[in-house]
Formats: sequence, structure tokens, C-alpha cells
Amino acid sequence: DKEKDKLNNDVTDFIDYDNKILYEIKPKSMIDDNILAKEKSAIKWCEENGFTYSMITEDYLCNI
Repeated sequence: DKEKDKLNNDVTDFIDYDNKILYEIKPKSMIDDNILAKEKSAIKWCEENGFTYSMITEDYLCNI
């Protein structure tokens, strides 16, 4: 968090190491600027480590 000059740790919801996918599970109603900032950091980490990022919302769950 460059604006607050501090380091944050975020725990992801699920990592599929076999397929190299990082999953974040959030209801759409909770997706705000803070979540989007965390998503940006997660995507960067995924790119640097050969993973794919996927956010799962109720839209995905309703279409299973």
C-alpha cells in the first residue's frame, strides 16, 4: 500500500498448485476498491510466478 507506506499480507481463498491457478471467492456485493487493489496485487504475483488468477462470484456458482 504505497499511499499508507506499509506492507499488507493477503490470504487467498484457494490455490490449485497442480494447475497453477489462484482463486479468490467473493460475492459481487463485496467487490469494492479495496478488493480491486488486492486483485491487482494478486494478478501481479500470478504473472511473476506462472499462475493464473480467477475471481469466483455468485455468477459462476449459479452456472455450475
